[in-house]
Amino acid sequence: MVCIRCRYALLDYQVSAINSVREYAKTNNVEHQAYVENICKPFGVDVQSMIEHILNNSITINFHPDRLSNNGKPIIDNLIEQGIYHGQFRTGTTNGGKTAYIGGNRFLWEQRLFNNAYPADSLERPKYGALNLFQYIDGASVRFGSCFFTLKHEVGNRCTFAYGDSSTNPTTLCTSDTFVGVLAGLFDDVQKNNRLLNQVIATEQETLAILLNPNQAIKNIGRNLDYCIETHIHGDVSLAGKSKYMD
Repeated sequence: MVCIRCRYALLDYQVSAINSVREYAKTNNVEHQAYVENICKPFGVDVQSMIEHILNNSITINFHPDRLSNNGKPIIDNLIEQGIYHGQFRTGTTNGGKTAYIGGNRFLWEQRLFNNAYPADSLERPKYGALNLFQYIDGASVRFGSCFFTLKHEVGNRCTFAYGDSSTNPTTLCTSDTFVGVLAGLFDDVQKNNRLLNQVIATEQETLAILLNPNQAIKNIGRNLDYCIETHIHGDVSLAGKSKYMD
């Protein structure tokens, strides 16, 4: 495994993309906060403390190391040679539709999610990961790939989050400091569908117990294909030594 570090000096349009999501999330923050507090209050749970605990879970980037990039080399070889983890707009590789071009579906949803902050011709676009809420040993979203990197905690400050896959036009978008929207989405799914991501959960109390679980150790193989807290990492992701972590 390799240690991944990211360039912390974000480009202006990357900052604009994050700020755009933050301002969008704020439009529903009061409603989401009240909803979550109504659930938490009977159990004496502080919402902000719970959010901080949830965000202490790792963010993973799942990818297929053997997929061929547009230069004809496997992703893992490019990663080692170039020292940088690139997104689909540069590599041309994906586990879904190859629409990372101007006018393609991926381009259109990214422009929509980030309020056209990214220039149309930019290749420096977000990298896609997921918040590993259950600390699955195969990463938070194995549909994205058969192996994964783990980001260091501080990277979350330059991430945006979606409850649902970007391709489905999710309405729940937030940043780390407006994360209550995703938390509201989690509880809403439990109440309506008895589901917490890909786990069957019966009650709000059970949900709270899981979200507040102090055990951060890697546990089970999740095989989690369709449910995740999608995470968009804004900025460079570059190699920096030998470890299983990246930041």
